[in-house]
Amino acid sequence: MKIVEKLLTHVNALNKSEFDRQVLYVLLGVVLFAAGGFYITSSTSEEYALAISSLHTQTRNAGSLSVRFATAQREKRSVTHLLDENKTFEIKSFVENFFREQSIRPTSDWAVITSALPGNDQLEELSLKVRITGQSMENVVTLLGNLAQKEIVYVRELGLEKEASFGGKNNVAIELVLATLRFTSRHEE
Repeated sequence: MKIVEKLLTHVNALNKSEFDRQVLYVLLGVVLFAAGGFYITSSTSEEYALAISSLHTQTRNAGSLSVRFATAQREKRSVTHLLDENKTFEIKSFVENFFREQSIRPTSDWAVITSALPGNDQLEELSLKVRITGQSMENVVTLLGNLAQKEIVYVRELGLEKEASFGGKNNVAIELVLATLRFTSRHEE
């Protein structure tokens, strides 16, 4: 109560111009205080909105990564099962038999190349380069379809080259790099 009485005594002692000036200072202080509060509130709200947006993006990315991880795990189980079932698989023998069944005579100087898979010390890739000449596009499509049905082997690279036309036939030469996976010696069952 004493503070209010002192304030009223002080205000009553002021003349009109001093009173107007002090009211102006008080109003200016209130306006500046309100503006500061508004600025802090809006900038904080903006920071929170940006943080929420960032969290939303990260959540979406985490969901996508989760789906990709689950897919990779399924594929890993599938590959592991396939390799366990075909422990004695030899890509060179497979290629010879496959092309014999297709009545195709590819080049016969095949060398199997073994490559490490980056980030994977349990599997390695075995690949074999095959060149076939004198094929129609229809034969190439059939050949690739038949290869796609063989789960143990996949086409890592494919190249087509148009050959000179003989007797009105448009043939192509096809160069394939066929590959498969196998467990490394470090793989423990």
